Amino acid sequence: MRMKLAAPDVRFTWSIGRVECGTARNVIPDHLYFGGTARFSEAEDGRRAFFQIKKYLESACSVCDCKFKISPDQYLLPVVNYSTCAEFAKENIIKNLGKEVLYDAEPWMASETFNYLSNFYPSVYCFVGIKNEKIGSGENHHTPKFDLDEKALVYGTAAALSYAVNFLENPPDLSGFKKVRPSFKDFISFVHDFA
Repeated sequence: MRMKLAAPDVRFTWSIGRVECGTARNVIPDHLYFGGTARFSEAEDGRRAFFQIKKYLESACSVCDCKFKISPDQYLLPVVNYSTCAEFAKENIIKNLGKEVLYDAEPWMASETFNYLSNFYPSVYCFVGIKNEKIGSGENHHTPKFDLDEKALVYGTAAALSYAVNFLENPPDLSGFKKVRPSFKDFISFVHDFA
């Protein structure tokens, strides 16, 4: 048997953040609800993992004589910047805010509804630095310790406005952009495959 190993930059996580079951310790509940989030860097990895998880649920439910239902409210596609837009944003930030406000970041598996837009239109998604050791901010998103330096929002707003104004005045060449899904109808069909 031959196995294909994933490249080191292919990432996938599945986190369960919510579990609800029963109301009393001495009563066997008739249902269990759990919810979580999947993060991945490649759409096909997410799709493959989803169907593998579904297969595990089918197997466990057949053994325990129960049923499951999946609510497909996961975002389903990774957020991927279009390189031309990312470079255009970088140039405009340097021009209008200075090079010192830019920092390289590790790839991060953002799970955002923004991915719907970025899969149909050339787009860029970036982070606004929230860490400030003087005030103790900068913990990871979606954690109880999360906090941000609100002064960073000024830079984020300025960067977005700079991008928008310069895009309207002198747009970059976007002719090489290719949609991940050919139409919104096809995208909806892709989402319903998960139901």
